[in-house]
Amino acid sequence: MAEIDKKQYEPQTSILMSFEMSVDDKPCVIEGELGKNFSLKLSEAAKLGSPISFGYWLRNDFKVDCGLLAPITKAGGGDLYKTSAEYKAAVAENPNTVHAAVVEHLKLKDVPAWLQSTLATAMMGELVITDLFIENRADADGKEIKKRKFGLKLQFPRPLPLMESVTLKSCGFVIKSAPPIDDKFEGETKVLTAQPAVATGLIAFSKAPAADDWIKIGGATWTFAAQQGERQTAAGGGVMDDILKRLVVELNESQDAQIKLCTYSLAPGKGDTDREIWVSAAQPGPAGNDIVLAASAAKIGAEKTQSTGTLAGGR
Repeated sequence: MAEIDKKQYEPQTSILMSFEMSVDDKPCVIEGELGKNFSLKLSEAAKLGSPISFGYWLRNDFKVDCGLLAPITKAGGGDLYKTSAEYKAAVAENPNTVHAAVVEHLKLKDVPAWLQSTLATAMMGELVITDLFIENRADADGKEIKKRKFGLKLQFPRPLPLMESVTLKSCGFVIKSAPPIDDKFEGETKVLTAQPAVATGLIAFSKAPAADDWIKIGGATWTFAAQQGERQTAAGGGVMDDILKRLVVELNESQDAQIKLCTYSLAPGKGDTDREIWVSAAQPGPAGNDIVLAASAAKIGAEKTQSTGTLAGGR
């Protein structure tokens, strides 16, 4: 008669844990098991926030002076956003408009002009925990197997310029540790799926547009003329900043069906005196990639690269 392995009948105790959390108002579950085996995993990628949203949290909850991070001030005084939630909602609606506001805030804080745009983009970058997986268990022979995986990602709501024609959309890393005999990670953190994004493009100005210059958005052509009119912005030798500010207001207030396909914001350009008008599809999705963007004298770019004649980056 075969000898009975009594260990097979000995009770094994384990404790199952589950922490239901909320990260950025979205559910996030951390599950674990304690006992002979131990495991811990994050159910979905968790967005931790940006330096700006973190600054608002410290300022509002702990009364910490956060310097450049919060609050974002506006010309004439006052806070542009009162809370982290207001700031995040504005970024979700149009990150280019928020970027322009942060640049203006940095200008008021006497940050050098050459650094303002890049620093604003970096301050808006969002940190995400993409992976968290820990497991200690014994295999069939009783040998201990230890597995670890941890990942972080920094993603920017608009491209971060690094050098001429080179931009950074996100950066991250994943650390894995597992024995060769069992180096697969099953049941780990769900992959962070790409969030819906609006298509964008830009028109870069190094000098004031002249009368008869034009830009084209979708099927509509908007011209610069001696005086304001339908689909016209007054130019006629004026100061570039004044003309472009007026243009952005008029484009955003236009009731033309083609112009309303997008929203518009003014931002600093590469040079101290250069300016860019960012054009963003009004709705996220790949359809925005088909919106035509063209101009007569201004250089056109899609996400700071040579233009293909349309917006880009929509998904």
